Amino acid sequence: MRNTRKTFIATAMVLACATLASATSGMASPAVALAPASYSNTDPSTWTNHDLAAQTVFMCTSIANLGSHNNALGNGIGGIALLGGKVPAHFSQQLTALSTKGAHGVRVLVASDEEGGLIQRLKAAIYALPSQVVRGSWSTNRLRDSAKNYALRMRALGVEMSFGPVADLGIPGKFIANAGRAFSADPSTVSKDVIAWATGLRQGGVLPVIKHWPGHGNADDSHTGPSTTLPLAQMQAADMLPFNAALAKGFKLVMVGHLLVPGLTVGNVPTSESPEALAMLRSQIGDQGLIITDALNMNAATASFGGDIDQAAIAALAAGADVALACDAPSDIVSKISSAIVSGQITRDSMVAKVRRILALKAQLGLVSHK
Repeated sequence: MRNTRKTFIATAMVLACATLASATSGMASPAVALAPASYSNTDPSTWTNHDLAAQTVFMCTSIANLGSHNNALGNGIGGIALLGGKVPAHFSQQLTALSTKGAHGVRVLVASDEEGGLIQRLKAAIYALPSQVVRGSWSTNRLRDSAKNYALRMRALGVEMSFGPVADLGIPGKFIANAGRAFSADPSTVSKDVIAWATGLRQGGVLPVIKHWPGHGNADDSHTGPSTTLPLAQMQAADMLPFNAALAKGFKLVMVGHLLVPGLTVGNVPTSESPEALAMLRSQIGDQGLIITDALNMNAATASFGGDIDQAAIAALAAGADVALACDAPSDIVSKISSAIVSGQITRDSMVAKVRRILALKAQLGLVSHK
C-alpha cells in the first residue's frame, strides 16, 4: 500500500511537470533569461545581463584623474578612453595600474584619441604628432614607421587602442578640414594614408579604429547638433571609399559617427543609432568586426533623447553597435542597459555576440585569463 502511494505521487508529479512544459512550449524565451549555472569568463552566454552590459561600455576619463572610474572598472566596464588634462606625476605607473583592473579575469581595455594635431591626448606623455593634414604630405613608409614608433610608446604606457586614423575627407570649409583632421580631400590619397598609418599602429601592437564612418568630411560639427552628409549615392562614390579600402585590408574596427545620411538613415536617427546604417556597416566588416560609437555625449547623439546619454547608448547597442563610448554618462548607465535587456529593447543574444567580439580582441592583447 505504501509503495502504491509513492508510485501515485511520483506519477502525479511527472504529469504536472509535463503539463507545465506543454503549456509553456509555445512561449518565447524571456528576455531576462538567467545565465547558466556553469559560469565561464570566456563564454559570455553564461554571464549575467549586468556583466554583458558593462563589457559593452567604454567610459571616458581625464588623464589628470585616472582614478575617477575605479569602482566601475572593478565592476566589469569594458574599457576607458583617455581625454585631455595635465599629465600627473608617475603617469606611466598610474596608467599601468589602471590597465590591470577588470572583473572576472577580463581586464579593461585602454584607448586614446591619437590623431595628432589638435586631437592627441598623450602628446605630453609621449611627443607631439603633426596633424593629419600635415602628415598627408608624407610618404607611405614615413607614415607607417611613424605610426609604429608612436604605437610602441603607447603600449609601453599601457594603452592598447587608438581612436584613429581619421578616414574622413578634408572638404574645404567643413568641420573636419577646418581642424586639420583629414589627410586630404582626395579619396585615393586618404585611402593610402589611412592604410599606412593603421598598418604602423598595428605593427606597434596598438589596435587602430578607423573613423568616422560613413564619412564626416562633408558634414558640420556633430558635437553641437544634428549633422547631415551628402546623399548615400554620393557618399558611396567618394566619402566611403577610404573606409572600404581599409576594410579590404583587414582593418575592421570602426568608429561610427552621429550623422544623418539621406538615403540611408531614417528621420532624425543618426548613423550611430540607425539599424539600417549599422546593418550596412556590419555587412562590410563581418561578424568579427567591432563597431564603436563616437562619443555619446555629443549633441547629435542625444538630440532625440533630451540629452540623455544612457538612452543614446541603449539605442546604439540595440541598433547594432558593439561598444557604447559613454563619455559623461550617468553612474547607473550599466543598470539601465541591463534593464533594456530585461525589457527586450536589446536582445540578450545580440549582447552575447557583442561581448564575444570584445573578448576576442581582448584575448589578442592578453587581457583575458581563463577562470
